[in-house]
Amino acid sequence: MRAVVLTGHGSMDKLEYHEDRPTPEPGPGDVVVKVADPTRTAERVILNPWLRGGDDWLNQSNASFFGSECNGGHADLTVIRAENARRVETDLSDAELATSPGALHTTEPLVGKTGLQPGETVIVTGASGGVGSMALQLCCLRGARVVAIASKAKEDLLLELGAEAVIDRQVPDLEPSSAYP
Repeated sequence: MRAVVLTGHGSMDKLEYHEDRPTPEPGPGDVVVKVADPTRTAERVILNPWLRGGDDWLNQSNASFFGSECNGGHADLTVIRAENARRVETDLSDAELATSPGALHTTEPLVGKTGLQPGETVIVTGASGGVGSMALQLCCLRGARVVAIASKAKEDLLLELGAEAVIDRQVPDLEPSSAYP
């Protein structure tokens, strides 16, 4: 099996390409996933990368993150617990799907800690990036009014995602691009 192996902390020099890695064997409750196969014909899956201990899901010291403490994302095949793999039917690209869980797992705890209530106003800086756009959408789902700060080129996209106004980050007086109630 082909795989890129991380050999230690550092830069690109710590990554090694191999074509002779063993095929991963699933244990009880695991599934084998073919990683980003552009020729796929089977149902696609998305992986929840937050790997919590099966006996105590709230104990963060009993958790790891796929791609950090758990290898396999840069190989032909990987193994993960079945409850961390979900079938998806979407027009999103593999790259869009692959980045969603990381942005969600970064953003949800932060938004959740705010105690955000419907009708409150939130300003999201860097709103056009992965984490920023996820924060924008999570705040909108909670009924908040979102003002996004990003480049003018991203205004239409951010309004489509739910922002009520977009402030061009290049303008020194930070005036919203649309009337904000």
